[in-house]
Amino acid sequence: MQLHTALPVKVDFLETGNLYLNGQDIKVELVEASTRIHFFDTPNFISKKVGIALLFVVLFAIGLTWLFRTFIKNVKEGETFTVKNIMLLQKLAYTLVALWLFTLIYMRLAYYYIAKNLEFEHVLITDEIPNYSGILIAALFIWVLAHIFITGVRLQEDQDLTI
Repeated sequence: MQLHTALPVKVDFLETGNLYLNGQDIKVELVEASTRIHFFDTPNFISKKVGIALLFVVLFAIGLTWLFRTFIKNVKEGETFTVKNIMLLQKLAYTLVALWLFTLIYMRLAYYYIAKNLEFEHVLITDEIPNYSGILIAALFIWVLAHIFITGVRLQEDQDLTI
């Protein structure tokens, strides 16, 4: 088995080169990049762990898709501001937070068990691990939206009870 996976850190290349442009020879250096790693004849213990992690990601993706589809279906049927739909939004937000936490933990483990132990001749591995804050921001936005919907439902109930 040959495994290709994202390296959970940025790398600095210790490589210089030349750029030939407009008759000039300009010295350049590759400074920073994010990259993928390719394991030749991947050992079973690595492929099993990565496979289980990918299985969790697929399950999260299926769950998120199902929740979002159900939410959109309810909106199409005119059930936008209902408790059922608000609960779906909250579940969507909590599932995104769980995916974000899982991603953080996976990236940290991959760094400490794989990236920290890699040695290359012309590549320096940095300690900069991405935090995927976009997932967290999306989850917080959906969570806030759900609470706005809750407030809207309460205001509507109050208005319905007022003479």
